[in-house]
Amino acid sequence: KMQKEHYILWTSGWDSTFRILQLVLEKKIEVQPIYILDKERKSLNQELRAIENITQKLFHQFPDSKNYLKPIWFVNKEEIENNTEIEKAFHEIKGKRKIGSQYEWIAKFCYSHHLTQVELCVEKNLDLTSFGNFIKKNYLEIADSEIQNNPHYKNIETVFKYFEFPVINMLKTDMLKIAKQNKWLDILYLTWFCHNPKNNIPCGKCNPCTDVIKKGLEYRIPFKNRIKGYFKIYIANRLK
Repeated sequence: KMQKEHYILWTSGWDSTFRILQLVLEKKIEVQPIYILDKERKSLNQELRAIENITQKLFHQFPDSKNYLKPIWFVNKEEIENNTEIEKAFHEIKGKRKIGSQYEWIAKFCYSHHLTQVELCVEKNLDLTSFGNFIKKNYLEIADSEIQNNPHYKNIETVFKYFEFPVINMLKTDMLKIAKQNKWLDILYLTWFCHNPKNNIPCGKCNPCTDVIKKGLEYRIPFKNRIKGYFKIYIANRLK
C-alpha cells in the first residue's frame, strides 16, 4: 500500500541531504527523515551535529521548508527486532561480496514497521566494484522472473525490497551543480562523511574520506589529512 509520508534514511551525508533538499525545496513534498542511532559509530556525534546545523540553516534560509521537513525519527539500533529471513539472506550476500552491515538492520527495521519505498541514497559511482553498481546490476536491472529463479537475486531482493534508490544515476558532482544553481550549496557543505574523525575533523584515510577525494571534493578535507588520503589511494592503485 502507498504511504502518506515520504520516508528517507538521513545520515547527514551529501547524497541523503541533497535528496532532502530536492524533495523539500524543489518538489515541495513532505519528508519523514529516519536516523538510526548506532552507539558504536565513531562519527555519531558529528553526524547528529551536522543534522542539527543543516536543519537550522535550511529553516533560516528557506522558512517555507518547515512545512515539509518533519522532525527526525530516531531509532535505536539495539531495539530493532530480529528477522531470520533477512539475516540469512544478508549473510549469503556478504559471503560473495563486501557489504555494509547497516543494510541488514535497516531492512529489519523497515520490515518491523511495515515500511516500503524508503529512500536509500546511494549515488552513481564510476567504479565498477561499487555498491551502487552492484545494486543496479543485481537487483534494479533484473526482471522479476529472474529474481524468483535465482537464489542470489532472491537474497538481494529479500534485503533490498524495502528501498528505493532515487540518486543512483547521479554523481556527487551532478548534485553539486544542481545545488549551486538552486543556491543550496552552503547547506550541502554542512554535511558529514568521515567514519573516523579526529578532533572533529575528517581523518582523510577512511573509505568515505578517500571516496570524497576520488569524487573531486577533496577540498572538504583539511590539507594535512588529505595528504594521508592521497597516499592511501596511491598505495591501493600500486597494489592493483
